[in-house]
Formats: sequence, structure tokens, C-alpha cells
Amino acid sequence: ALAALEVEGERLLRRLTELDLDALPAVGAIARGVPAVIERRDGERFRLFVPQELGHYVAEVVADLAEGLRA
Repeated sequence: ALAALEVEGERLLRRLTELDLDALPAVGAIARGVPAVIERRDGERFRLFVPQELGHYVAEVVADLAEGLRA
């Protein structure tokens, strides 16, 4: 099963993955090796699909990175 997360901001997503954001949707690693399907929604909104058991971990990583970008 997969967990879905929505992320706002291209700058944030670039810190999560090395994938080419102009070539989405794509499959690749985020947050230090977590496999994910990434698709662009509208503008700078992205949807991430990750293994359900790693969803909480990825959400925490996203929240920490977002906080760091705001500081």
C-alpha cells in the first residue's frame, strides 16, 4: 500500500530529490533513499506516493525541511 503526501514548493522538493522536476511524473528516491512516485499537480504543488510504512518518516522529513527553508 502507498501513502500520498502533497508538497508545496519547488525549492522544497529539490531538497527532497535529485530527480528532474521538468520530467515528472517519475519514479525515484526521496528523503535519502525512500522509493517514491512523484507527480506535479498545479504550479508548484507536487504529490508524492511512498510505501505506507515510510509515510510518517517522509512527512517528518518534509516538515523539517520546510521549517528550515522558512528560517
